[in-house]
Amino acid sequence: MTEDAPSLYPEPQEVAPPPGRGLHGYYHRGDNGWVVVAATTPSNRADYEYKGFTFMQQYGQFKNGTNEARARRLEKDDRGNAWNPAVEPWRLIFQRDGAKEFPLEQIIAYRWHIRPPYREVSFPQLEGIDIKSYACPECKKGLFASTNPSEATEQLRTHLTSEINNRHKYTPTDLRELGKELDIDFDSARVGRVRSVTVEEPEAELEAQPAPELTLAEPIEDDSDVDPATADGPPKCEFCDYSPDGVKSTWPQAVNMHTKMHCRSNPNSNWSKKQEPVLA
Repeated sequence: MTEDAPSLYPEPQEVAPPPGRGLHGYYHRGDNGWVVVAATTPSNRADYEYKGFTFMQQYGQFKNGTNEARARRLEKDDRGNAWNPAVEPWRLIFQRDGAKEFPLEQIIAYRWHIRPPYREVSFPQLEGIDIKSYACPECKKGLFASTNPSEATEQLRTHLTSEINNRHKYTPTDLRELGKELDIDFDSARVGRVRSVTVEEPEAELEAQPAPELTLAEPIEDDSDVDPATADGPPKCEFCDYSPDGVKSTWPQAVNMHTKMHCRSNPNSNWSKKQEPVLA
């Protein structure tokens, strides 16, 4: 008796999804402390934590969605407003006072020190910090900032001389002219990493003591490993005046090779003449 064929339209069965399926959250990177969005499923979280990431559970989890133009906002933020995390990944952490989690380098890289991501967001990390920012005079994309003015200047100089197009082919003369206009010293920025250190003299001067003499020990000649055949210089071929050069340890081998390949194969050599039969 054969079994019935399966139905094309079976009855729906409820299947529980894996825990945390499709959910994302906020992590601290282990190498530089940057805040990132990543999956929070048990397997993914274990993998990230193994790599040094720290999951910040206090800032919630969410379904990331897609950043397509017609993507629906399926999530709800803390105010109950529709929200698409793929387009606005930082909304929830900022709503929960997480601005303090972002390192200064990430804030500068995202240019949030100039224009915050939301009007209500302020970063306590920026209090008392002087950040030097330079905009590229040739394009709208170039903005270079750092807490070190020399580093910001060097970034701008590298960008202006990158030759990505004709407007970014600055010569040293062009840089000096721009530096006069913007009050930037491009030359000192390249050596700005070198700083002079002044060592203060002690209050009580000690009596100068003569430095001890440094006496070099006489070299000890060890002739225990000297080959008698090479003690008086390189050996010579017994059939001609050939004498090897180069590394001393290869002299005997060089002479043997010369005798075999040259003297014995040359009919006019002294070795060949010694091999000729003597006629009575």
